Order: sequence, then structure tokens, then C-alpha cells
Amino acid sequence: MFAINETKFYFDAIRGCASLDGIPVKIQNLYENSFIYSYMLQGELKGATPFIGVERKETNVWTYADGTPLTYQNWGPNEPNNSSSTSICAVMSSQTAQWYSVECSIARPYICSIDGDNFQCPDGWVYSNQTDYCYYLQNFTYTDGVHWQLYNQTTAETLCRRMDSHLVSIHSDVENDFVMELATSNVSGLANVAPDNDPCGSQWAWIGYYGNGTIGTGTWTDGSPVDYINYRPNLDVFLNWVIANDSRCNLPRVWIRTYGYNAWPRAVCKKPSKNRIAKTRKSATGAANGCWI
Repeated sequence: MFAINETKFYFDAIRGCASLDGIPVKIQNLYENSFIYSYMLQGELKGATPFIGVERKETNVWTYADGTPLTYQNWGPNEPNNSSSTSICAVMSSQTAQWYSVECSIARPYICSIDGDNFQCPDGWVYSNQTDYCYYLQNFTYTDGVHWQLYNQTTAETLCRRMDSHLVSIHSDVENDFVMELATSNVSGLANVAPDNDPCGSQWAWIGYYGNGTIGTGTWTDGSPVDYINYRPNLDVFLNWVIANDSRCNLPRVWIRTYGYNAWPRAVCKKPSKNRIAKTRKSATGAANGCWI
């Protein structure tokens, strides 16, 4: 959820939430209502009464902003006011946590929901809620219907950049485990797909590291710090790196070094989730305009 201190008319608040790939907050149970109420009591909305994602349709039925039926309601006394032709939006009282029907054309703060893991990443990408990033495996493809398409480091990074991302950077055991699961393969039985007919020795996936395997040394293509390495021992020479996770090929969760001009069939890309992008965007515009909850 994201609370916006900047006041807007309700329909402008809808557009504001949409810019974060969200909707006006969808309160579906007592816990969520109490959470938002407690948050407001902490002063983040400065005692204001924000719009919530509840609105009255032309049928005189109150629904969530996305049009789905209400699964929870917490109306105040004599609410909602269905006799009014203008009070078709709803707010939560900062005093009681109850809901009140109000006019949509009075500017107020508002709260957005960004819903679920499926909405954090584009189609084909996989979301990690532990890192709050999206990951994409460019898996084996066949240019001629028989042989693997191969990429050197430059073409692999270019592939990721075309999707507004970079070759993956890895910063913890947790992230390494996630990426290795994504890159899991089973190629030992494949014939004629790889150079020299060696699928086990040719199945590597590019990552974004260039260095000698020493923490604090080298670079990731996304510019993040080199604070994690899953390789021992360290080396004198700086090289690019690839990974594999194929137990049948005796390659369990392996990092190896390679020259950037070598060509391999796979790459792992990484980019911030919509949630992380929204946080960054709001940080850039100033903390006074909004806060995550």
C-alpha cells in the first residue's frame, strides 16, 4: 500500500494510483482496515481523512474501485448516504476508522493498493518477494530448429536492455538460490543442439558480473556493488561469468568464468519490480508526497 499526502479529487486519485500500477486502496477485511487506521494514527497522513477505493455505481450499489463487490464494510452511523446524488465516493475517518460517503470533488489525500506478485513483473518474468526484483530467463531457443541460439556477453546484455533490464546481479545466498532455481536445466540427453555436441559443457547462462571472483572487486552490469560472490578461489585475471544448475551434468549451482566473446545459449536478466520502481519514483519526488505502508 502507498499513502499519498498530496490532495486530489477522487478521479485524479484513481489516475495517481494507476501511475503506480495500482488502484485506490481495496480494504477486504477487518485486519486491513485496522492496519490502515493504525498507520494513519502514526501521523503519516497528518490526521487527514483519505479517499479509499469504495464508490457508488449508477445502480446505487457500493463496490470497490475495480468494480468488484464489497467483501467487507465498516460504515459509520447512518452511512452510506444513498439519498445524496453527489456523495458517491468514500473516505475513512482518521478518528474512528469508519467509512463515510463524501463528494468526489473535494481534494483529499488517498491510499493506493498494488496487488500481489502477479502484478509486480511483466508477463514471462518471475517475481521474488524476498528481493523485490523481477527475473527473466532467456532460455534455450533454436534459430534453425535444431541448434541453440548463442549469445556473447555483449549481445546477452543488449537482450536484457531491450527489456529495460540488465544481466542479473546477485547479492546474497537467498538471491543466488532463486536465480539458480530459475536457471535449472536437464540437457544431458539432448543431441546435436550444442557446439561439439556437448550440451552439458555448453549450456551456460550469462550473469552480469565481470571480475576476478573477489568481493568488492569488479562490476555488475547494473552498477550495483560487488558484495557477494559464490566462487572460490579468487583469481588474478578479470573475466565475465556464467552459471549453470544441472545435476545430471554434474553442474550443481555453479559459477564459472569465461571470456566475454565466448557464446552461450542462455542469460538471466533482472529489473526492479513495479513496487520497487514506485518507491524509487516517490523518493525522487520527495517524501512529503507519499509513504509506503
